Amino acid sequence: TGLRPQECTALRWQDVDLTNRRIRVQQAETADFDRTNARVAETKTKHSVRTVGISRHLTERLKAQRGIVDAMIAEAQAEAATKITKPRNPK
Repeated sequence: TGLRPQECTALRWQDVDLTNRRIRVQQAETADFDRTNARVAETKTKHSVRTVGISRHLTERLKAQRGIVDAMIAEAQAEAATKITKPRNPK
């Protein structure tokens, strides 16, 4: 069992359980025929909602990616905090 491309693009970190090595499929990306107006919605059928196991290799890759994302978020938050506390035109 795998994921459809539209299900992959709709995944959120909250859908990924790295401890138990599984992904919960609950949503899929939908778009018009010409790929405009893309949005995420519930899967087409209730049978499409499922839990899919993932390999150790994929789990390790996702852990690494999660670390990168977390670092980027922390850096952006620190930068935003600095901009808030520093005056724009110090004299």
